[in-house]
Amino acid sequence: MSNTRLKRFLVWGYLVEALAASVLTAMLYVAVKNNILRIEQVVMAMNWCHDICTRVLTAGAISWVVILVLPFGLMTFLGDEFKAMLLAAGAVTEYVKANIVAAASFCLAFVLITKCDGKTFDLIVTATIFINLYALINIFTVSKNAVDLLWLAQKYRQLKGAQK
Repeated sequence: MSNTRLKRFLVWGYLVEALAASVLTAMLYVAVKNNILRIEQVVMAMNWCHDICTRVLTAGAISWVVILVLPFGLMTFLGDEFKAMLLAAGAVTEYVKANIVAAASFCLAFVLITKCDGKTFDLIVTATIFINLYALINIFTVSKNAVDLLWLAQKYRQLKGAQK
């Protein structure tokens, strides 16, 4: 895949996550306006969502450090050649960027939750819901990235084994 095509693919991925969060936020807004849900329930769910996402992000960050950095991590077992291949392809940079976006969305969600009173569906509540949903979607993306990296590592080991 060419560099330009890869960048378009990555930008499209971030846009789809934002679009999905926007659609879900709009659905919650309609549900609150039609008295299907109360705003207090939505805000409480967003607080739970943020709590769960924070724990998953912490575990994920530790996992990425183990995979990429520590001497007993995945990168060490596969050798310098695999690490050089990922670095040359720019894959590690993209994985790190994805984790930074996820961490930034969680931090912004935390700031918004502290400002959210949960009485009316105003701009702060809307932003809180959107950012929390975006962060939740990012958890799935970061998890998929980790699975993809492990799959790539497995394929690399199979190919290395077949060459011997």
